[in-house]
Order: sequence, then C-alpha cells, then structure tokens
Amino acid sequence: MIVLRHERKWYVLEEPLGEAPPANAPAAARNAHKKHSDDLLDVACLMLATMSPDLQAGLINTNAYDMIRQLRCWDFVRSLYQTDTRKTVISNLTGRDTRQNHMKQNVPKV
Repeated sequence: MIVLRHERKWYVLEEPLGEAPPANAPAAARNAHKKHSDDLLDVACLMLATMSPDLQAGLINTNAYDMIRQLRCWDFVRSLYQTDTRKTVISNLTGRDTRQNHMKQNVPKV
C-alpha cells in the first residue's frame, strides 16, 4: 500500500481501465489509457509477488483492479465461514446440523 501511494499508482485499485480510445482519439487520451494499462500491470505484478503460490495460481491472468475486487470477495466469503453466527445460519439453511443431530439421536444402542 505504501509503495502504491508513493508511486502514485493507488488509483488503479479504485478505477477500472475502461475501453481503449480509438486510434483517432487525441494523444492525451491514448497516453492516459496506456499509462493506466501499464500501471495496472505494474501493480498486478507487485501484488502477485507478495501472494502465496495458491493465490497466484488463481489470479495470474487478472489485472490489479479485478484482482483486488476478487480478493475482497474472497475475504467476505471467508468471513462468513469464520463467525459462529454465520456458521449457524448456513448450517440451518443446509440442514446439515439437523440431519447430523437426528442421526446421532436415532442410533440404535447395541
């Protein structure tokens, strides 16, 4: 995060790249798009270099903007499964605990 701010590349995590301007667009528009594209690549490489191999494998062909969105989504999903309340809600929705408890209660004693 510090490196991205220092290098003035933090914006690529907050702004999607967008469509490339047409060939007859002003040079400033084409240059701005090229800079954004290059910065996305730089940031994606930096992010991938700091990840575990498992994460790298899943995100290797992803630009930095999409990568941060994906990681935030995974973090949200992970947080759902780490809290007891969420586990209870999910197990109630799936009926997993109910079936397991029912099976334990109805086990014949030998």
